[in-house]
Amino acid sequence: MVLAAVLSGCLSSGEGAAEAAAGFESISSGATSEGAVTWYVSIPEAVAKGVADAFSGKYGIGVEMTVLTSGLLATRYSSEMSSGKSAADVVTLADPVFFKDAVAKQWVGGLDPADEPALETWPDTALRENSYALVNIQPIGVTIDTKKAKAADFGSWEGLLAPSLKGQVYLVNPANVPSWLAHMNLLRKTYGDGFLAKLAAQSPKLVDSSVPGVQQVAAGSGTLVYPSLLSVSRPLSAKGASVETVFPSPTTGVEQFAAVSSAAPHPNAARLFLNFLLTEEAQKILNKGTGSSPLGNLEGTVPLPDGYVSPDVEAALAAKAEIVSGLGLG
Repeated sequence: MVLAAVLSGCLSSGEGAAEAAAGFESISSGATSEGAVTWYVSIPEAVAKGVADAFSGKYGIGVEMTVLTSGLLATRYSSEMSSGKSAADVVTLADPVFFKDAVAKQWVGGLDPADEPALETWPDTALRENSYALVNIQPIGVTIDTKKAKAADFGSWEGLLAPSLKGQVYLVNPANVPSWLAHMNLLRKTYGDGFLAKLAAQSPKLVDSSVPGVQQVAAGSGTLVYPSLLSVSRPLSAKGASVETVFPSPTTGVEQFAAVSSAAPHPNAARLFLNFLLTEEAQKILNKGTGSSPLGNLEGTVPLPDGYVSPDVEAALAAKAEIVSGLGLG
């Protein structure tokens, strides 16, 4: 069973919780008596639920999901850990700067192939500080209404500045999503500091997330959403909506990392779940039709688009005030 919480969720301390076992067999055995895993995750719920359901079906252990944007999730977890109480077992979000800080504060535990055997075949480049693993790469694009625009109109990001799009753009507020900031910073570097001001001059409609933006475009309001992801548009296009996500070059992406909380109330179940995320089985589910896997071009996953570069989140966060100001959001 999977339960998803958006903003609520009972906090619990680690007092009285089971202790982590050593070795995968002991971890697997210990996990069955601990109860459901609590997964703090910023991957869209429709995608994350598939992995959670597969884990529950395989091990008979439930997964309770708290789904928020990366920025809000990092703030919530940081606040909880600072107070000494958190319900989180596994944390997955798209902010390597957050995880670097979490490692320094010992908020996340180290990973070991003896405990997580899937690490044996996991690429070294997709494991940071032996503590958090890259599990999902979603390239950033623009979602268009195919009745109003053509993919060919977006051979470059300058397509966003077409006069015909004035008042027709849904702009996702980048303030709470480091990956959005990183993409906008890439556009600044590619086209110059004035690009964001030109985008602001298009009189875009501001939305808090790409989800409501794409829903509006699918309903016939506006022409496009920027930034956006396949994980947001494809569930709607599968139901017949005239939306498509295209990827002008260059682009970057939302790179999701996962770690086990050092204060996990269910430490064995947490490690079992983290190990599952690193398996080919879970990677195919997590990235099917919407993302790329560190394991390569697995069946059903999305190849990275031409001109893809990893997001420089640290530089983007340093330039956050300039990015927000450039968009007229300061």
